[in-house]
Amino acid sequence: MSDKRLILITDLGVLVKDNADASHDIFVQSIHTGQPASGARVEVLGKNGLPAISVSTDADGHAKLPKLKDFEREKTPTVYLIRKGSDLSFLPFERSDRLLNLSRFDVGGEVTSGDQNRLTAYLFSDRGIYRPGDQFHVGMIVKPGNWRQNLAGIPLEAAVIDARGLEVKKQKINLSASGFEEISYQTEETAPTGTSALRPSVSKNSFPTGSRSPRDSRRRGQMAGSRQRG
Repeated sequence: MSDKRLILITDLGVLVKDNADASHDIFVQSIHTGQPASGARVEVLGKNGLPAISVSTDADGHAKLPKLKDFEREKTPTVYLIRKGSDLSFLPFERSDRLLNLSRFDVGGEVTSGDQNRLTAYLFSDRGIYRPGDQFHVGMIVKPGNWRQNLAGIPLEAAVIDARGLEVKKQKINLSASGFEEISYQTEETAPTGTSALRPSVSKNSFPTGSRSPRDSRRRGQMAGSRQRG
């Protein structure tokens, strides 16, 4: 009887992230030191054994590849091949037994469209319910599709809609670099009870370089309506 097994001895650890837009992020690090492996050559080999595409990792050990679904026939991707100096590592391309099993992890959350030019606003209030005459404070965290994008100076408008569906306040905001803002509103003593809403959108009257259109960035946030006194 005999048995054979392929054993790979390498210091190059490889992680591939498949993105929503079908592109791929490759991360290479030294298994011994845990540090990023900069300058590593990443090749995607086709069925013919030749590189269909190749890139090099940056100082963070990261390399980005475009979507590879357009490579067909002899160029159909089969494996990621990583080289640095005399060291070599590989990872089969889209093999089901190489995928991370997420069943043990909480992966809940919002699924994005992969649009790098989309703004998303997350809203939260200081408490869940208000009485007429109370002032409410709503925090807003704005994130771009590309988290490296600088948000500073992008103009927003925040509209406060009361329980009747009427706009009772509109506030202009120029985003800070952090994208963390606050909107406050003093309600009237005679304010109607029910559910109110805060609707942020990109300002229609001012578009600095790199700003996004309102339809791409609009996102609703609900807050509990006020109750009558008594």
